[in-house]
Amino acid sequence: MDFLEKIWKVIIQRSLSSGPVKVWVFLVLILLFIAFLVIANKRRKIREREILFKAYETKWNHYVEKFDITPEEAELLTRIAGYLDTPEKRYSLLVDSHVFNACLRKYLQHEGGRDDLVRSVMYKAGLKPISEEVRAVAFTRRKLPRRRVDVEATLAPVGGATEGLTAGMHDLSSHGACTDNPEKRFSEGDDLTVSFLFQGRRYRNIGAEVVRTSRKGERLHLKFHRRDS
Repeated sequence: MDFLEKIWKVIIQRSLSSGPVKVWVFLVLILLFIAFLVIANKRRKIREREILFKAYETKWNHYVEKFDITPEEAELLTRIAGYLDTPEKRYSLLVDSHVFNACLRKYLQHEGGRDDLVRSVMYKAGLKPISEEVRAVAFTRRKLPRRRVDVEATLAPVGGATEGLTAGMHDLSSHGACTDNPEKRFSEGDDLTVSFLFQGRRYRNIGAEVVRTSRKGERLHLKFHRRDS
């Protein structure tokens, strides 16, 4: 708003000291400049989305090969991924039991599917059945408002071989959390799991996504993957 107000003041000043033709020429140049900024910003966002999409596809291909997923199983996973908030992140189905089970429930309710393929995918990827994720689901379904906390958390990359890293947690809600970024290991768009002790209960391996970083990459702002009962 301040930028536009300054432009408007300049236009008024020029209209008082110049002819109408010069004022209109100046106004057109300003509008072209604003249009250029808008287009450049849109192109930047498109490039960022393309980079993220390529990264997601690289991860997908990696896990498909790692777990020896057949074309038929890959097709099933792609259809299940349609129930993700971000379907492009279909690779997360192979590395996060919570995400897989939440999407699988929706898929079976709306479309149905072959149990043999589902069992095969779960066996190959080592995905846990629903009964083993109850505690994490219970936490993310609570209506816990964001609050300041001072607890220790363990962050681990989803599907990675790296062991969990210890980080301080500074605020927490049922939707997400803010933590330190240990060794600046994680960046925007990364998927990870979070484990921590809160109000006397230990929560393990809650799936989350880094939605942004702050303090020059030293803080992570996490969004927990949505759980459905």
